[in-house]
Amino acid sequence: MIVNNIVTYIRTASHDENAVTQQRTQLNEFLAELNENGAELNVAEIVDIGYSGLSNERPGITEIFAKAESGEIDVLVTTNPMRLQRNLTELHKLISQLDDHGVIVEFSDNSQILQEEDGVDTNKAYVEAMHKAIAKREREVRSQRIKEGIKKRKELGK
Repeated sequence: MIVNNIVTYIRTASHDENAVTQQRTQLNEFLAELNENGAELNVAEIVDIGYSGLSNERPGITEIFAKAESGEIDVLVTTNPMRLQRNLTELHKLISQLDDHGVIVEFSDNSQILQEEDGVDTNKAYVEAMHKAIAKREREVRSQRIKEGIKKRKELGK
């Protein structure tokens, strides 16, 4: 498969350069793997530093959609779904909107280009599985935070 235009997306809520470097390294390793398979890559990088994943109001997301609308992206690659959006519903909307523009969304944690095989849209199947996993993780995090809050209230005598 020859991929013409790939955009890598890096996002971190903090201004921690190590987090950016780690994501960039992981994405570059993923792209190097694609190159080993003979793919022709035209890669652009979009970075959002200091932005929450709970909002789509980020310069990088705006740029991604501008490129998607103009046909400048074939594949968007980021390290994991939480880099794009931490809210499951919003993540689904974002990926669906990109899909409407013909953009394949790939996560380097699952290093395979998702495409339709044997009449099955593996991108949508992957998104459904991802939604389940993210929802489970959200429940775990929420539960942990509630337990921590209860512990703190007990310590404060409330």
